[in-house]
Amino acid sequence: MNVRLLRLSGAIFFLLCGVGLLVFRYGLPEVAARFDPLRLALGTGLAFLLAGWNFAKWYASLVWYRQRTTPRRPPLQPQPTSDDDRRYHPEFDFHKLPDAKERAP
Repeated sequence: MNVRLLRLSGAIFFLLCGVGLLVFRYGLPEVAARFDPLRLALGTGLAFLLAGWNFAKWYASLVWYRQRTTPRRPPLQPQPTSDDDRRYHPEFDFHKLPDAKERAP
């Protein structure tokens, strides 16, 4: 089990806990009246906060993983499939000065 899956499952768990507390508070008000409403509200808020935090961490790690696994090549580099022909071509050698015999008409 990798960390990304653990973060996603934790986020879903806390989201379900927050929704469950909201349903308990507003769906069953006669039962929820026996509990402290401040504690129910704080528990619901904490559950949603932890769900949001885990979703954000999961998404950030997912983006990082996709960016890391995307194949890239350095800029201004030739394609790796191009034919690399670096043999010596005398007609392209511009560093040599022409001989005196070649300059004479």
